[in-house]
Amino acid sequence: MNYRIIEEHKIDRALFRGFVYGAMQSNVLKGFVTVDAKALGPDNEYLDLRDLFVSADARGQGIGRELFRAAAQWARSKGACKLYLSAHSTIETQAFYKAMGCVDAKYISLRHVEKEPYDRQLEYPLFPDCNADVPAL
Repeated sequence: MNYRIIEEHKIDRALFRGFVYGAMQSNVLKGFVTVDAKALGPDNEYLDLRDLFVSADARGQGIGRELFRAAAQWARSKGACKLYLSAHSTIETQAFYKAMGCVDAKYISLRHVEKEPYDRQLEYPLFPDCNADVPAL
């Protein structure tokens, strides 16, 4: 895991009053999630889940699920209707986000597509009235 990148994300999120949350095991960072506080979408209904990472040796322990839940809870507290995710195209990544209740995004951020053209653009409704069925967090 590249700790310099993590530190840069912390600084970036702090500048935008975003969310950074880490998972530790035995005083070692095993995962982190970041959410940008700048709204996206035609009605500013999305907050951008920018990063969700769990180190290979800590996968399968529920850390990713807890990080995702923490991000969703924070986004709800900020009044967002949905999380926006530009998700890596790997089978494991897609399976994780599907299991969390993510669906194909109705709004597509061109900035995300230009940066990562092979990513899948997803959304996660934070409230039942956000036009999708969402599993309880």
